[in-house]
Amino acid sequence: MSPADHDTEAESFYFVINTCLEQKLIKATGELHRMFVKATEHVINTPSLWEQFDFPIEFWEKVKKSFEKEKNNTIYGRFDFTIDKNDQLKCFEYNADSAGALVECGYVQ
Repeated sequence: MSPADHDTEAESFYFVINTCLEQKLIKATGELHRMFVKATEHVINTPSLWEQFDFPIEFWEKVKKSFEKEKNNTIYGRFDFTIDKNDQLKCFEYNADSAGALVECGYVQ
């Protein structure tokens, strides 16, 4: 970690990563995105899971059509990772195409 030019102590650090870790992050984000799309597709194609998630039945068809039409058109997403001292990645969260992700990725965080 190195000091950055911010006013508060909590904002006074940034991380520098090497090219190898950068490539690992790029690969992981692509693989994880595909996994999340596949998992979403599985839920959409399994009515008992809709029920388990207590998703209102009146929205099922609209969501199915929207997913099929747009599943390959992701606009943006943000993964929250942790990286240990051995450069092993762990994904905590994926915010994809949600309005909150725009604000969360900005300087306000």
